[in-house]
Amino acid sequence: MAIIFTEERKKQRYLILALTLIIFSILFVVWLGLSRGEEAETAVAIPITYPLPEVEINWQALENIRGKTPQPFAEIGEFKGRFGRDNPFIPY
Repeated sequence: MAIIFTEERKKQRYLILALTLIIFSILFVVWLGLSRGEEAETAVAIPITYPLPEVEINWQALENIRGKTPQPFAEIGEFKGRFGRDNPFIPY
């Protein structure tokens, strides 16, 4: 009984061809992106011609905050009793 390896070689050739096409298409897209990047750097910035509104901060609002000093949280005691599962990796 003969063992035929030609089908595996054909599959391997097609995979190599597909991989080569993918690599070249990625390189082409990167090359296009880098070659067009120089045009974006030469763009001229347009200055803002309209007046910007002034921002006023009401510092009195910060002075009137209740409890100017932070209050500590109540201490949480040690947990008593059984917690967790014996084997947490088994499904419910």
